[in-house]
Parts: sequence; structure tokens; C-alpha cells
Amino acid sequence: MPEKLIISSHTGRTVLRNNEEFLVFAGTAYLGIPQNEVFRKLLMEGFERFGTNYGSSRNGNVVFDIYEEAEAKLAEMVGSDSALTVSSGMLAGQLVLRQFEDHAHLFISPGIHPALRPLNYQSRIQTYEHWTDHVLKELKSHKFPEAVIFLNTIDILQAKRYDLSWLQNLPNDLRLIIVIDDSHGFGLIGEQGAGHWPQLPKSPTIERIMVSSMGKALGLPGGIIAGSENRVNKIKSDGVFVGGSPLVPAYLHAFVNAQSIYEDERQKLRTIRTHFAILIDSLKKTITSEGLPVFNINNNGITEKLLHHHILLSSFPYPTPQSEPVTRVVLNSTHTKEDVEQLANALLTYL
Repeated sequence: MPEKLIISSHTGRTVLRNNEEFLVFAGTAYLGIPQNEVFRKLLMEGFERFGTNYGSSRNGNVVFDIYEEAEAKLAEMVGSDSALTVSSGMLAGQLVLRQFEDHAHLFISPGIHPALRPLNYQSRIQTYEHWTDHVLKELKSHKFPEAVIFLNTIDILQAKRYDLSWLQNLPNDLRLIIVIDDSHGFGLIGEQGAGHWPQLPKSPTIERIMVSSMGKALGLPGGIIAGSENRVNKIKSDGVFVGGSPLVPAYLHAFVNAQSIYEDERQKLRTIRTHFAILIDSLKKTITSEGLPVFNINNNGITEKLLHHHILLSSFPYPTPQSEPVTRVVLNSTHTKEDVEQLANALLTYL
């Protein structure tokens, strides 16, 4: 296993390691929100108004108004009827899984996040393409009373977007539920950061649900469930939701008031990603990406070489500690043109 690189501070584009500054191309804060000065000011406003934490139940008789305000904004952003915030993306996934795992037939895509995978579940299908073929065949040959399809939208480690077009071929004579994990798309991809929700089929026989961490592009320590008002209300009555503390309200205050910040940072990231992609175009057999701010590098030895140039990449074994490292460049909107040029020059030298 590669050595863990312990750092003592993080500016978004640089870190301190052993009191030395390194350019860093890792993490998931794609829009640089944790280091955004204007967002931090909004967060401080939220702390002044709501305090640093709120440990009560959302089903209590005294509840802050910011939750409904933020959830209405999130539903509008996604394009769903309703939305619900919780304290983590993991909890969002678990709450949705609890809605179905004891009675529905579940189709679970390879590589799904553990939050959406039943305990001890083992998939016998290795590739996404084979799995989609299997799902379509099963749905056309069996009349399940209720079937739920769980799938990722992005393989962020391989810097690939999953093809969702096959969902348009689902049968229309069954009650189906599609659950997508859009943690690496929501807030980043599509108009106003809507993510992949607009790509899901609209049909009276298909229910759509999105779960997502909000700790990636949006920079919020929480999770979201988006879907129908009926589904959201059912989840609100789940004892796990009732008994859990909610997302810190100050962050939702910052989110509601930061919409122009998010749009500006999305544009900055698009510009810096395009510039970097042009610079490394000659390396496209070794470095791959499907329109994402993440680039997979098929050369694990590069990390040690770049370390000598004070450049840190994302590189760690996956899916198990015994696996080969997955090495990636992760860009965010705090990176400058000079940063990615320095990185590109180093990659062109060694690859």
C-alpha cells in the first residue's frame, strides 16, 4: 500500500507537508467551496443566526425554517417534486435502501456505493454492460410486483460516466423504481448543477429517486434524497430519520445564498479543465477522462516522480487495500492556469 501523505493545511490548490508546500490534485471539492472566502462569510452568518450545531430531531415541535427553504431550492435545482436533507450521503443511501430491501426485487449495479448495497450482498456480474443486459432480460421475462434499480452515474475512480440511455428501454407494464447515486454529478454537471436527473425516463410506471452526498461539489457536510413528495414523506416517517440529527443549519443558510458562487465556480472549473485537456492531448492513451474534472492515469509510478516536483496526485488501492493503486488527477476551480501547466509539463516529461 502506498505511503499515506499526512498534510497540515489545505488551501484548495496547495497543501503543507512537513512544512513544505505542494501543489495538490486530489480530493472531491470540485468547486473549491471549502476554501471560498465568500462562502465562508455566508457560513459565518449562518453560525451567528443558527449556532454551530442543531442536535434535535427534524420531527420535533421546534424546527428552523432554513430546512424547508433549502430543500425547496434543492428540489428546484434537481428538477424533482421534493427533496430531503440528512447529515451525510451515507445516511441518504441507507434511508432509501430501507424503503425497499425487505420486500422489493433489487437490481444492484456493479461498483455501487455500500450505502445502497444490502449487507452481505455479492454481485455475480462483473461489468456494467453485462449487468444492464441482465436487468432488461429479467424485467421482460418476470412480472415483479415491485423492482428497484440501483445504479451509479459516474465511476469517479476510472473517470468514466455510465451510459444511462438503456433506461429508456425499460418495460412500461411494471412498477419500477430507479435510484441513482449522483454524488459526483450533482452540483457539478448539467444546467445549474442538476446532475443526471434529467436523463432519467419520465413514465407514470417509473418512480425516480436520487441520492447524493453534498460534500463534493456543493461543499456541504450532508446528503440529499430527491424524489416524489410521497416518497420523501415516507422517508420522513422512518425512525432512523426521526432519531437522527440533521445537517448543520448554518451550511444550508450558506447554500441558499451561494447560488451565484456555485455557477461562477462551475464556469472556472470548465475553463481550467479544458485548458488542461488540451495540454495533455498527446497523452490520451495513458490519461483518460469523459468530460469530468478527474483524469485517470494508467501509470502508478508517476506519483513518486511528481512528488519530487512537489506535486501530489490522488493514488490509493481500490476496491481493497490489496488492490493496485488507482492514480488520478483531480482538478478543482481553485487551480490556476499556471498550476495545470506545471502539472502538464511534468506529465509530458515522464509519460
